[in-house]
Amino acid sequence: MPPKKKAVKDEAPLSINEQLDEKLSATKAGDQSLIDLFQYADEFSDMELECLSTGFPSMDLALHPKLLGMPRGRDVEISTADGNVGKTSLAVQIAAHWQSLGYMTGIAEPEKTNTASYLNQLGLITDPKIANDKYAVRIMRPSWDFSSDEKILYSAEQFLNAIGAASQVLDLIIVDSVDALVQKADLDKDNDDNKQVGGISKLLSEYFRPQTAKKATVVWINQQRTKVGAFSPSGATVMVTPGGKAIPFYSSIRIKGSRVQALKEGDNDPYGFITEWTIYKNKCAPQDRTFKLPYIHGEGFSKAYDTFNLALKMKIIEKSGAWYQYPVGDVKKKPELKDVQGFLRAQGARNFYQAMRDNPATFGAIQQLIDGEDVEVSAVVEQSLSA
Repeated sequence: MPPKKKAVKDEAPLSINEQLDEKLSATKAGDQSLIDLFQYADEFSDMELECLSTGFPSMDLALHPKLLGMPRGRDVEISTADGNVGKTSLAVQIAAHWQSLGYMTGIAEPEKTNTASYLNQLGLITDPKIANDKYAVRIMRPSWDFSSDEKILYSAEQFLNAIGAASQVLDLIIVDSVDALVQKADLDKDNDDNKQVGGISKLLSEYFRPQTAKKATVVWINQQRTKVGAFSPSGATVMVTPGGKAIPFYSSIRIKGSRVQALKEGDNDPYGFITEWTIYKNKCAPQDRTFKLPYIHGEGFSKAYDTFNLALKMKIIEKSGAWYQYPVGDVKKKPELKDVQGFLRAQGARNFYQAMRDNPATFGAIQQLIDGEDVEVSAVVEQSLSA
C-alpha cells in the first residue's frame, strides 16, 4: 500500500501589509533594502502639526480653526501690493508674542530700516538685559564701517547661509525683505552688466532644497509688483512677487494684505486704518480665508481692537445703535446684568474699545468667551471669516 500523505495544515494568508513588506524586502535600492525606506506613518513623530498663537484671535482662527495659530517649522510669506500696509509690523508683533511665550526669535533685515525704538513700540524686547539672554531677539543686518574706505555688505549668499543655520536653533525668523537681498555678483558688477538676471531666484531655490526639516518658522516679507509685459485675458495687470518661484512653492502659507478703510471719528484726522488679509495658500488648513486687523497709529496692530471686532461678530458684545455693551441683554429688563463682573457699556466703538482695554476684568472675560467652549461660536466664526 502506498504510504499515507501527511495532512498539510492550511497556512493563514498574508495580510496586504505583510505581502508589501515581503516584496519590498526582496527589492534592493543599491545595497540597501527598500523596506528601510518605506516606513509606517505612525513611526514619524514629526508628522503632527504644532501651531503657536500669533496673538491675534481672528488671524489664529483663519490660519487654523482647530489648532489656532501659525504652524511651527514652516515657511510663511506675507506680501502686499502697496507700501505702508503693515507687513513688518504684523511680523514683528507675532515675534513679540512668541518672545513673551518664551521662544527665541530673530530678524534678518537686509533693508536695514528698523530701529530699536520701533521694535520696542511693537512689543519686541531688544535689550538682552531686560529680555534675558536666552529670549533676547537676534538681529542680523548689513553694517558699514565708516572708519575705513571699505564698506561691509552682506550678500544674499551670506544672509541665506546664516538664516539656514539659525533656523535649526531659533523658533521664529523674520526676513525683511526678500526684494532687498543682493547677490554678490550685483555688488561687483558694472551698472550696465545684466548677466546675473534671475540670480536671487536660483539662490533661493538652492536655499530651500536642504531646508525641508528645520525648527524655526521663517516669515518671508515680500512685495507684489506688476509683471512687465504680462496681461490677463480680462485686461487686468498681472502681479508677481520677487524671488522667483521658490517661495511660492516651498511656503506652506501665503498671505497678502491691503488697506480697506480709514479709522476716524467725525472730521478729525484718522487714528488708524483697517487692513484685510487673505490666506490664498494654506497647506495646513482650508485656504482662501480672510481676516481683518485694525492698525492704530503709534500702537501697531491692536490685539484689543481685534478681540473687540471678533467678539462683536460672535455676538459676545451687543451693538444697539451707537451703543456697545457687554454682556448682551436689555439692562432695563434685566438690571442684574450691571452686577456681572466686567459689565461695560459705552457709546461709540472707539470709546468701548478704549474702556475694554483699560478694564482687565472685561477684556479677560471676553477673551475667555472667545476661547472657551461655553459659547457656540463655530457657525458665527465661519460666517465672519468668509464675509
